[in-house]
Amino acid sequence: MTEKVLVLYIFDQDISQKFKNRLVVQKNVMRNYGNGRPIGVAENITYIRGIWKPNMTIALLQFDNEEQGCLWMQSDPHFRRHDWLDDHGYYCHTDAM
Repeated sequence: MTEKVLVLYIFDQDISQKFKNRLVVQKNVMRNYGNGRPIGVAENITYIRGIWKPNMTIALLQFDNEEQGCLWMQSDPHFRRHDWLDDHGYYCHTDAM
């Protein structure tokens, strides 16, 4: 089993195009960091249980390990800044795949 790291970004839906544009620029760079790749960006979120802030969306990225994911985030001036997505949230999760 190979463990992969999933990075979940949560941000305002109004800036989802800004996020997608930055991913296009970073797509080839991400491969150099632990085979990083975007899994997807949600256009709309329908939540079944719990509380979800209205107009929020998510993006999911995958890397071979946490170290490579963190190195990639630090390599890009936009993703490195905490406020480029209006103080978005992001979470890392190691998953056996």
